[in-house]
Amino acid sequence: MSKTEDYDSDAPEEFTAEQGIQQDEEIRRVQKENKARSTLKFSD
Repeated sequence: MSKTEDYDSDAPEEFTAEQGIQQDEEIRRVQKENKARSTLKFSD
């Protein structure tokens, strides 16, 4: 095994495609909520 292969296998976070999609959806949801909150702050 080369040093590169060792490094890749020790990556702290490796996601399957499904996990990546779920994480992306969660990030988008949180960003949408934060945008809504900031809009409410400025409308007061």
